[in-house]
Formats: sequence, structure tokens, C-alpha cells
Amino acid sequence: MDRFNDVAAKILKDLYENFPAPHYPTPNSTGLTEENPEFVGGRENTSEEYRELAKEVRGALLWLVDEGYVLDRGYKIGPSHVLTGYGLKALQKIAPDYKLPTFIL
Repeated sequence: MDRFNDVAAKILKDLYENFPAPHYPTPNSTGLTEENPEFVGGRENTSEEYRELAKEVRGALLWLVDEGYVLDRGYKIGPSHVLTGYGLKALQKIAPDYKLPTFIL
């Protein structure tokens, strides 16, 4: 549970850093690793560790979407995830230095 909380918090922070633009959190963008995926012949070439981290990020992101903290706009091309007001409030509770937009207060 502690690991899930850590990954979920990193996702919320990553989405905040890109707010209000849509974004897709990755192990790299959330700060879980510095590894950048390389694409070779149209396929992603990553380490096993990166793939495991990506599974953790996807799982936590899906839960955050299901619970209403993150909105998935469902774009077919490009990133489509954005923090909701609920997600912004949750983030401020765990990381008060992340300020809410004034219209949400």
C-alpha cells in the first residue's frame, strides 16, 4: 500500500506539473526512473525494470481515473489525462506546496 501511495502521489504531481494540458504519466516523467525508452524499428526498447515500473504507473493511473482523481479524455492520438478538481484537492492534502487554482478554493 505504501508503494501504491508513492506511485499515485507521483502521478498526481506529474499531472499537476502539466496542468491543464493533457499528459500521460510514465515512469520517467513521474521520477521513478531516469531511463528514457528508445524506439528501435517501431518497438519500445526498455529494461525489465522500466517495464515493471510502467505496469505500476498504469495500474495506479487506472485506479485514479476510476475514482475520479484524474480524467481520461479518451483521445485516440496523444496524451489525454488531466487532473480533476478532486485530484487537485487530494494532491494538496498530501503535498501542500502544490497550490490549487483560485477558482477551486
